[in-house]
Amino acid sequence: GLRVAVLDYFMNVNRRLINPTLIDVAMEEAPLRGGDDPLTGLAGDRSFRVALQAELRRARRYEHVVAVAIFDLDRFGHVNARVGRLVADRLLREAAMLLANKIRDIDLAARPGEDELAVLLPQTDRNGAFLVAERFRREIEAHFRQREAGGQPAELTVSGGVAACGL
Repeated sequence: GLRVAVLDYFMNVNRRLINPTLIDVAMEEAPLRGGDDPLTGLAGDRSFRVALQAELRRARRYEHVVAVAIFDLDRFGHVNARVGRLVADRLLREAAMLLANKIRDIDLAARPGEDELAVLLPQTDRNGAFLVAERFRREIEAHFRQREAGGQPAELTVSGGVAACGL
């Protein structure tokens, strides 16, 4: 394949490189856990919208309920300006992990916007979605109350809302 040919060229034909290291760019750029968003590993906006449309069709067809919870990281722009992009990205990854750990396998966590997180909750009514959202909100508050960023408490919080459709 191409990788072997490149390695052969640099090792045997060119002979200028000593101990070359090949990096598979496709592997380096692959998102975590199969998600669209390389930063968080969650589904991106387009995948989230496609999944939402499919789930709404399924809910109508089988007379199920489906819910969505959307969260906005409060004052994330201010945090980003205060601690820098690298630290802010790490905080965002932590928030995404906390969300992914609070949902079922059939649910879909996503990052539809810069400082937004969302979760698609199939077969979940409004009250169930509210419980998931509240559990995530409390988890974020507790986690980031103890977390430092830039020598100060991160104190990151989320605001959100839920919507349900179906029966």
